[in-house]
Amino acid sequence: MNKDILLEKIIYLNANSKKLFDKSLKDIAKKYNLTKSEVFILSIIEHNPNTLKSCNIVKKHNFSKAHVSQVINSLKEKRYIDLNTDSLDKRYQKIELLTKSKDIFKDLEESFAKNLKIIKKGLTKDDMSTFINIIDRIINNLKENEEEK
Repeated sequence: MNKDILLEKIIYLNANSKKLFDKSLKDIAKKYNLTKSEVFILSIIEHNPNTLKSCNIVKKHNFSKAHVSQVINSLKEKRYIDLNTDSLDKRYQKIELLTKSKDIFKDLEESFAKNLKIIKKGLTKDDMSTFINIIDRIINNLKENEEEK
């Protein structure tokens, strides 16, 4: 495959899948009077139980520490989360999702399911398995490249 076509397709896939999911985040944010970032970070916390500290969100999702801190504080003020001192390392606070967050997760799941249906339309289970394997290899290549820097 021509390298220009491959690059064009990667850029198109990235931009348009991001646009699809951003619209979902924006709609849900509007419904709950939150920002897109607040909904996204709630989603990260819900789907990654190991990411119960803001420093993990910063590392894994390449956000600035200040941005994550601002969003976490806002979510705490709005009573979507609570912060508890980590028993293993007192320098950190664990993020605890509060009951108020549950409705948002229901909406997110429904919205993301619709988005995945759009993305997977016409693809077989084998197609998806192959695609995931390829994406995993690309992600590993990108991680190795970052580590070399």
